Parts: sequence; C-alpha cells; structure tokens
Amino acid sequence: MDQLHLNFDEPTTPYQVRRSRRRRTLAVAIDVDQGVVVYSPYRLAQAEIDAFLKQKQRWISDKLGQMQALREHRPQVRWEAGAQVPFRGATLSLEIAPGAARERMVLLGDTLRMEWRGAEAPPPAEAARLAARWYREQARQIIHERVVHYQGQLEVQPRRITVKNQKRRWGTCTSRGALYFNWRLILAPPAVLDYVVVHELCHLRELNHSPRFWRLVHAVLPDAAARKTWLRQHGMTLELDL
Repeated sequence: MDQLHLNFDEPTTPYQVRRSRRRRTLAVAIDVDQGVVVYSPYRLAQAEIDAFLKQKQRWISDKLGQMQALREHRPQVRWEAGAQVPFRGATLSLEIAPGAARERMVLLGDTLRMEWRGAEAPPPAEAARLAARWYREQARQIIHERVVHYQGQLEVQPRRITVKNQKRRWGTCTSRGALYFNWRLILAPPAVLDYVVVHELCHLRELNHSPRFWRLVHAVLPDAAARKTWLRQHGMTLELDL
C-alpha cells in the first residue's frame, strides 16, 4: 500500500493507495483512522490517480473538514457524578453510589448508577475501568439478541459471534461464517446497530457487496440506505476513552 501526499494545502495531506487486481475503477474514501484512502486498479499509472484526485479536490477538502469537526464533537466523559454519558444514541446521567456491597453499573431509566465498594467516589481511572466492562457487556448482550432476532428471518446461522475492540470496522463476516462486531455500536442508535447486524448476517449468504447482497439487506431493512448514511456521517463520534 503506497503512502503519498496531496498538495491541496499546507501542510500537505497524506493519503494511501490500495491497489487491487480485481478493481476496474478509481474510488476515494475518507477513513476516520487512516484519512484519505484511494482504491485503484493494480497497474493504473500514478499520473491517472493524480488527475483523479485533482478532480476530487473540493470533495476531499470538504470531507476532511467535516471529519475534523466531528472529531471535535466526540464525547469527552469525566467519570464523575452528574456526567452525561452516551448509550444507544442517547445520553444517560451518571450517578455514583459509594459504599455498595459490590462494584457494578446499573441502568435505571435515563440514569446510569455506578455502585462502588469504597467509602468515597472511585478515582477516574477505576471508574473508567468499571464503565468499560459495563459497556462491553451491554454490547455483547444486545448484539447477540439482535443477531438471534434477524438470523431466522435470513435463514442463516453464524458459527461464532464475537464483540471486540475493532479499530476500523463496525462488523466483519469471515468466509468460515464467524461474525465480529465493534463494541462501540452500543453507542449508536438502535436502528444503526441493527443495520450493522443485518449487513453482516447477509454476508453469510452473499460474501460480497453485489447488487444481490444489497437487495437482501433492503428486503430486511427497507431504510438501510438511511441507516448506512447515518453511520458514515456520524460513526467517528461513536467513541469513548475507556
């Protein structure tokens, strides 16, 4: 994968070129972690890539600006009483209850109560550790429930369902039928989480992004395009420092 630079502004903007023997056309995408990524046919000359990027200059600049603005709006949570924390597309008010019999997080309507064994509120690092465990447990439980909900409709059976800390993907389906999901989906609205679940389940029948695959997705979720757009536009805000 080539690492190059755009000269749209100063300092120059780095970008990556991913070449594929199967690809026939050029495409460019803005990735939250990798920045500008160009998808190119394997033997296409760099001059043609440069000309393509020149045509896309305004679009790339606009998208990079939008990405920076969204990054600045990522939630910065201080794990202390009264903090507003994200969950399933909404916010919860954090309540801290020291002196509890055991350490745990309890969801009570729009309040998330952190029960702590110590006599005082936990240090921020310990509070974040407990919160991280709770978020991952919620992600595993809810994603498993949604997979079960849709797999019968699609007549598929995944071999394994794993929720983990993925950096660049919301979901993955392997050729062996294993599904992997990013725990941060628990921060997204339920409809968006469902879209990723259905997307990966459909790959158990169509391990590609062919028209037949997308027809299958839309047969289950007629508004899949809107859900996909939301994730593309807001996905980089689904972040917590845990």
